[in-house]
Amino acid sequence: IAKHDEDDADEPLLVSDYVTDIFQHLFNAETRSRPRMYMDKQRDINAKMRAILVDWLVEVPVARSKLQLVGVTALLIACKYEEIYPPEVRDCVYITDRAYHKQE
Repeated sequence: IAKHDEDDADEPLLVSDYVTDIFQHLFNAETRSRPRMYMDKQRDINAKMRAILVDWLVEVPVARSKLQLVGVTALLIACKYEEIYPPEVRDCVYITDRAYHKQE
């Protein structure tokens, strides 16, 4: 048990006997699972186009109360482009926990 975990040795839910092994495993898994260079494989956009889009999204003034509405609308538009059976507007209202109305 590491010195900083000794105080938790009596707490079975804190698994202090295994905590070092758990964190070592997570660290190793993180290095194996991080995203690879995917922009080179994109056919429709390149890294510069992506950077412009991200910069634009950061600068767009969206009220915090409407941020979820903007996100779910973007999802709906993307699904209409990509999916054979895109979700309906009522599905988007449902996944926002009815925070918005269909008309919005």
